[in-house]
Amino acid sequence: MTSALEITSATPAPYYRRGFSSLGCGELNLAEISALATRFDIRDLELRVISGRLDLPAWFAETGLDAASEFLASAGQRVIVLGTSVRLFEGTKGLDELRAFARLARRLGCPWLRIFDGGLRNQPPRDAAGWQPALDLLAAWRDERAASGWTCDVLIETHDALVTNASVVELAARAQDGLNILWDSHHTWAVGGEPIADTWRTLRPWIRHIHVKDSAPAADGKRAYMLPGHGDFPFAELDALLRSDAYDGVLSLEWERHWHPHLPALPAALAVWQNLSAFRS
Repeated sequence: MTSALEITSATPAPYYRRGFSSLGCGELNLAEISALATRFDIRDLELRVISGRLDLPAWFAETGLDAASEFLASAGQRVIVLGTSVRLFEGTKGLDELRAFARLARRLGCPWLRIFDGGLRNQPPRDAAGWQPALDLLAAWRDERAASGWTCDVLIETHDALVTNASVVELAARAQDGLNILWDSHHTWAVGGEPIADTWRTLRPWIRHIHVKDSAPAADGKRAYMLPGHGDFPFAELDALLRSDAYDGVLSLEWERHWHPHLPALPAALAVWQNLSAFRS
């Protein structure tokens, strides 16, 4: 079987852009995150943690938002996603946090606010009552967005309850408006048990942003995160699918070192990822 490291660069350059989540370097400040992105020629930043903090609206307010915006612009970089801690299946309790992040997104010119699906992992709701909190939040956000003129929108990550194709399709059928999905390609494959190609073809109409990472089975029966190309995630297959459909969004390395501090530092993961032939731009 051909590994991700054996792919040749004879195929055309990918349509998609590479990015990374600051979850992999949460100890860094914004200038250091930007410098890391510059080092690896990455222009799309996904901000989740800065200087060890998850409360990004407060962090930017304290450190100077206008200066930060000008700094990123001068570096030729942009914030493509702001990561919130809001959970879809917790209903409207997340609205205040969304408002704070929406105000920040407006100032930064960021188009997307990531929210988790939440709920029980790989266990979507079984009845209408179980789906209702998610529908309530989507409806409340839709009204809030229209009233406030927010230019950003929410991205729902396939992380817990929504790690199967059927669960996302059911949510789309129940919601009044179209969905915006952040496809955690590792979770739908490793947790949901869904083949990469099936998920891409089924969820393609709603996918706006993609997370990628690698893992391998561990001795305890769980999966351990690995450097890109060192586990068994099908990088080559994902690359071929994205190229075949001319996906022009961002493929973001989600290196979860903030939650798993034993992992190597993000630069090591980015260096390996950059050298996977499939991802050379």
